[in-house]
Amino acid sequence: MTLVADFLTDLAHANRSVHTQRAYASDLGDLLRFHGGPASSITPQILRSFFTTIAHLAPASRARKEASIASFRAWAYRHKLIPADPMGRGDRVHLDPPAPRGPRAGEVAAILAAHPRPASP
Repeated sequence: MTLVADFLTDLAHANRSVHTQRAYASDLGDLLRFHGGPASSITPQILRSFFTTIAHLAPASRARKEASIASFRAWAYRHKLIPADPMGRGDRVHLDPPAPRGPRAGEVAAILAAHPRPASP
């Protein structure tokens, strides 16, 4: 089995969501197709070059790809399958905080207006 296949198997055993497994498999497949060699031979230069090719993607897409690769590299390093984990040294995509969720002010007013007010004592 390849390193990536072993990693994906471990994700499944760790009960990671099917969506995470699918996304990580896709992202790591993209990296391996770009690299053209075994995952164990990916260098920081290869990672930089790959990240340059995805620079046109939305920040959230780039962040997910980076997270997939970082998770894989950290896993491989912990299992002593690669000599170093260069992902811990580089800058990662930073996302803006999500917008607050909840009803809009007008919706709150409409809800409050629809409920009868209790009678005054």
